[in-house]
Amino acid sequence: MSDRYGPEHRAVRAAWAPAVERGEVTCARCGHPIAPAAAWDLGHVDGGRPDEYQGPEHRRCNRGAGARTANRRRRRHPLPLSERW
Repeated sequence: MSDRYGPEHRAVRAAWAPAVERGEVTCARCGHPIAPAAAWDLGHVDGGRPDEYQGPEHRRCNRGAGARTANRRRRRHPLPLSERW
């Protein structure tokens, strides 16, 4: 896990882990169950603070949402061209 996920993030994730491993949790993003052996992330509230979590999410749901957000930002603020042609 990256350094940006500090002790608070790790503690919240650890608190959810037993329920996820028992198959008792649905994905906070898509609403489908998270299988006990499935890869999962602790999802953030969209547009929220960095320490605002909405709960466990399938890894693909969480990271797909992050990619979509980053792509929208790039479209709004494209990188400048190094040369004008």
